[in-house]
Amino acid sequence: MEHRVGEAIGFCGLSGPGDAKKLTGLKKAGGTACPTNSGQVGQAVSPANPGFSCNCASRRPIPTDDEKRSSVPQWRVRAGEPADLEAIAAIQSASPEAALWPPGDYLQYDLRVAERQRRVAGFLVARRTAEGEAEVLNLAVAPEFRRQGVARALMRAFLHGFQGDVFLEVRSSNLSALEFYKSLGFQELTLRTDYYERPPEAAIVMKFHSC
Repeated sequence: MEHRVGEAIGFCGLSGPGDAKKLTGLKKAGGTACPTNSGQVGQAVSPANPGFSCNCASRRPIPTDDEKRSSVPQWRVRAGEPADLEAIAAIQSASPEAALWPPGDYLQYDLRVAERQRRVAGFLVARRTAEGEAEVLNLAVAPEFRRQGVARALMRAFLHGFQGDVFLEVRSSNLSALEFYKSLGFQELTLRTDYYERPPEAAIVMKFHSC
């Protein structure tokens, strides 16, 4: 895996839709809390220091003052469609850390792509597992667009439109992905031993409460 914090994480590592395990019922003891500014972690993720905070009144993530002043290019995030599958396949092939599903299978889930000037730079796949619960299944960014805020734009767009608990899984050795998701407000929830194959490894289940 390329250790490019935040952007080299096409990741949840599931081998196919049938292998995706529902996380229904997983709740962190002591309740949930909205994410706060990521501080130094955010600085490591983006040269523009895009921290992440949550405005519960508006039920959506909001940018920090540093992010508002940033000159980082803006990405357009939209729903994925069949015409995007070729680009998604290419991004996935260039991301060995990503889950390698048949791209056509993504159309049955919540598929989003980030683009600029009609060029797809990354994609996110998620699904709802229960009322008020969702799971991020895969996230990948083209190598030439990493460290430019693509993954963050995709996650922000997804969290903006969902209210409830969001779960995902990360390889325990994938420190850059762990830091990136913590910078968005995700918290480590539990460990699943021997969850991954090729190579065998434990998965860290992470949780975010989207208010």
